Amino acid sequence: MITGTLLVHFMARHLGLDRGRVQDSKGNINEALAIFEHYGQMLVLGPDNPRPADAVPPSAPLPPSPWTIAKKMAS
Repeated sequence: MITGTLLVHFMARHLGLDRGRVQDSKGNINEALAIFEHYGQMLVLGPDNPRPADAVPPSAPLPPSPWTIAKKMAS
């Protein structure tokens, strides 16, 4: 399991983030400001916010990408 501290160091390194904003004077990561949400809290659609009637259904096929179209035109 990845701890928050390891994740902060990883994200800061690879995304160029400033660790100083979450570190104390000894270099420890302060996780007191972190908010841990349950799966249901992170859902965009749910009981309180249902899928709109005119929304594209999740099982709808996607249109071809520009890359696919370009490859077909080139051949």
